[in-house]
Amino acid sequence: MGIRESDRITAGLRYVAEEVSVHRDDFRRDQHPGGSALLEGCESLGYVQRGDGESGDRYAMTAAGLRRLAHAEPAPSAED
Repeated sequence: MGIRESDRITAGLRYVAEEVSVHRDDFRRDQHPGGSALLEGCESLGYVQRGDGESGDRYAMTAAGLRRLAHAEPAPSAED
């Protein structure tokens, strides 16, 4: 059984969130297999946004991506 699509999206968003912004090639390599499609999917859903000008090959998390990631992450327990 493979990884669910929603789990792949969550993993991809975690990766971007940890890095503040990521280069397209790094994301594709580190999220293999299917890193290219995953990045395009996250962008089309509005979870990540490509930079302008010199940062055009870098992607950063959007507010929608942060909300999606927060919703997917378990709430911290009182013991933490």
